[in-house]
Amino acid sequence: MVTALYIMLLVPVVLYLIFSVMEIWLTFQISTKKHSRSLLFIQASTEVTHTLLVFAYAQFMVTFSALLMEIGATLWWPVALLMVTLLLRGSLYLLMFYRQHSRRFEYMALLATYLVGLGSLVWFLVILIPEIMTRQFVPDTSNMAVVMWVGVPALVIVIVPLIAVYRRAFVQLRE
Repeated sequence: MVTALYIMLLVPVVLYLIFSVMEIWLTFQISTKKHSRSLLFIQASTEVTHTLLVFAYAQFMVTFSALLMEIGATLWWPVALLMVTLLLRGSLYLLMFYRQHSRRFEYMALLATYLVGLGSLVWFLVILIPEIMTRQFVPDTSNMAVVMWVGVPALVIVIVPLIAVYRRAFVQLRE
């Protein structure tokens, strides 16, 4: 069960990282080439990828609550930085969504929020993983049956449209 828990925590985080890198690439392509394509596909995928991250974070908070009592203060800065980047990115998307043509500066600011957010997530993992290993921490798996019966199908349902959206986005940028 512990292995299944780690898989259910890491798969959404890895997916978030992969899709964030793709979002960074697409945003960079749009901003540097003055591409006229809409950011709508990135906005939609960002909502889904952030939901994946929130799912992983909520599951982490429940199953690692005992460890968080010990190392929570150390994790405060990377979590706070990640939350600030998510709020700034959401605000930028709102601003850009209602404009006919967004400014290049806005795309670059959006790109910066992605990069800082990824950095803070990596910072979080760099702190957390050694702590789990050195303390030989065993997470609480009492809710794993629910996570497996609901989380796995939901994860599969989410991945299919994300892949379709990104395929289309890359094709549109090539046109």
